[in-house]
Amino acid sequence: MAFYELRQYKVQPGKMNAWLKIMEEEIIPFQVSKGMVICGSFRGETDDSVYVWIRRFESEAQREVLYKAVYDSDHWKTKLQPLAADCLDRSAMVVTRIVPTARSDAVALLPARHLVKAEAWQPRSQSVAVAVADVQQKVCATAAVGKKGGVDHVGAPRL
Repeated sequence: MAFYELRQYKVQPGKMNAWLKIMEEEIIPFQVSKGMVICGSFRGETDDSVYVWIRRFESEAQREVLYKAVYDSDHWKTKLQPLAADCLDRSAMVVTRIVPTARSDAVALLPARHLVKAEAWQPRSQSVAVAVADVQQKVCATAAVGKKGGVDHVGAPRL
């Protein structure tokens, strides 16, 4: 059964812009090139210490393979991990495994083509921004079925 990781990070004061650049131009493209599926990347609307992103895995076996491909690589250890360490309070990191509820089965069934892939991740590309926004809207819409107003758990407006 597919599951997601909701990854919540605390960004060091004054480091949000640097962190976003690292994530969008370095970390996300690298992880996607190794096979990770990135469902979304978010920053706090009013709190510059809040950064959240979501990854999707088909199984625990797939997660283990992808973790090894990313975190055991020389590129991660020598280039990306030091960049991340400079921007984050790692002691405040929270990683939560989540699965869709019965009313959000459509999220779990989204074909992989609807999620961000390596060849599509271009943070400055208008078409990718639209595609990512479309996926995020579908995810949030599915999660907010039957609810009106307010915001959902990741800060997106409820439909």
